[in-house]
Amino acid sequence: MDPIARETAEQHEIDLEKKTVTQTVRPVSSSDDEAASEANAEAAWAPGFWKRFPWLGFGALFTILLCSMGSILTLMLSNGRSETRWVEKLPPNVILNGLNNVQNLCFGMAIGNGIAIAWWRKTLKGATIQELHRSWTFSTSLKDIAFAAKYFNIIALAALTAKLTIIDGTLMQKAFSTYSDVDMPITSNVSMFANQTFPATGVIASRSSSSGTLLPWFMNDLKLWSQSGGMLSSSYQGCEGRCLFNIPAAGFAFDCDEPVTEQTDIGATTQSATSQLSQASSGTLNLTDTETAALEANYTQALFAISFAANSTLAPGSDTAAAQYLTMDLIYTTANDVVSDQGSGSCPGKRVTQHCELRPAVISYPVMVQNYSGLHALNGLTVGITQDSLDAEKNETGSIYPTYDLKMSQQHGYDIVERVNVTTDTGYEFAGELTRLGGVLQGLQEFVSGSAGLYFSGAAGFAVNQTGVAQQFLLNEKPLGANECGYR
Repeated sequence: MDPIARETAEQHEIDLEKKTVTQTVRPVSSSDDEAASEANAEAAWAPGFWKRFPWLGFGALFTILLCSMGSILTLMLSNGRSETRWVEKLPPNVILNGLNNVQNLCFGMAIGNGIAIAWWRKTLKGATIQELHRSWTFSTSLKDIAFAAKYFNIIALAALTAKLTIIDGTLMQKAFSTYSDVDMPITSNVSMFANQTFPATGVIASRSSSSGTLLPWFMNDLKLWSQSGGMLSSSYQGCEGRCLFNIPAAGFAFDCDEPVTEQTDIGATTQSATSQLSQASSGTLNLTDTETAALEANYTQALFAISFAANSTLAPGSDTAAAQYLTMDLIYTTANDVVSDQGSGSCPGKRVTQHCELRPAVISYPVMVQNYSGLHALNGLTVGITQDSLDAEKNETGSIYPTYDLKMSQQHGYDIVERVNVTTDTGYEFAGELTRLGGVLQGLQEFVSGSAGLYFSGAAGFAVNQTGVAQQFLLNEKPLGANECGYR
């Protein structure tokens, strides 16, 4: 065999050895086939917008939006609201903290999902291994983001945003703070019994319809009212904090005339009357009985007076029965200037008089109940406070107690439900009989009536006599001198 033929034969044997394949045959189970088919199905591309839509990231962003709305709503509802109005185990700061944690979790999920999508899109569009590696490190390293320089891209921006979410907890805490203030009350509804009739309050002492003796229960109520400072004791436990109610009960409609205002000079008037009476007493001036009576009436000038009396009219539909009611007369004087001109004793100003009839009625009373279960010491009931009056006091635009409305015959916030008749068989109530309005009249005379009068006593100057509650209505900030009469 020639050398060429031999070399060809050897090469042919080598090729046959390389092509020899050793096969190992093993049984194939049906479960292996199923796993392979499932793997192929999962790896297969499923076209379509909704199938490829990033539901995880979208759901996380939608949850972030809901949590943000919840945080805003929590801040709005808790603004200016007492902590006693919140559930003890779920105060606003706990709600905000929980919503913030959910937001941060969802934000991390959304950013992670978005980075993965952006990375794969970058891969499909064509990118080097170095670019892909750099983008992936952006999602895990804040240092790589800080030194990214010209390689900074959308993936780095998303990763940086995710890192900055740690400050939103601090901002949320700064958005919520507490301060010490009086709780604003809430309006509540309650089922209860209310006395809308006039019970007996006293015993008549004479045929004047005036009570000589108050019934014990009414006297105790008057003492509690006069000593309470406006807040009465209450056992009601149906609300926490301060609550407003409107309670119908017995009361009065104040039918008042228009106030009458006249210009006067109380200092000059009493000074002139004193001088003329002194002259008449010394015989240097002759006066008639009528003139003397007029001067004696002017000797003391009324600065303030509030008085009550009983009266009656014929009851509707009856020829003998009487409908009882009370009357109130009010006088007050206001000087134009507190300090008279060089002690001349002249105090020009105005005097206002007004007459009112207190007609029995059922009144819807505004009532505020203050009931705290914590460390508050003052719990009780206050009559006459409304939401409007509380707002006026807080904003310093008015008094906490509502003003009287002449047309409504009551104060603002007090509604007249109906007028009623408190009748007696005749126009008089006899001694020893129980009275319904007589005790109220006596209570008003003892706890509300009062008067203050100014007179001139010659060389001693001006002097003032006060009775009852008159001192409470004196507006002068400091006492006046003997030659001054500018009382208000």
